[in-house]
Amino acid sequence: MTDDEVYKPPFLVFTGQKINAIYSDPEVSKYRGNPLIEALPKILTKLEAPKGLAKFPHYSEDMRNQPAHLRLHYIQDTLEFFTPLGIHIDLEQRISRIIRLGYQARNPILPQFWQNTKRSLDLN
Repeated sequence: MTDDEVYKPPFLVFTGQKINAIYSDPEVSKYRGNPLIEALPKILTKLEAPKGLAKFPHYSEDMRNQPAHLRLHYIQDTLEFFTPLGIHIDLEQRISRIIRLGYQARNPILPQFWQNTKRSLDLN
């Protein structure tokens, strides 16, 4: 490459990942019939939420016998450790409700949703 040429990186398009939705019974009757809500993970109980939020890095006793320069790297793993407190469980439940509340008004199966969408587009 000469000084006159400018390096141009290849064009990258980040399209995300396509995942086929798995629909399940949302367990709450007012959420039934809404594919957006039915595609969400199940609503977690107060006992299930901590299991999903907790992060316990790998540890084994033989790490203690490693040389100091390696043990320092293992110590970094403690930064990944997370044990949820009551406030974290409360936040998980609130966020779950907020997402579902937002999707209730956006049910693509209901004609009102499309009428409101068309009306909004016509105003712009």
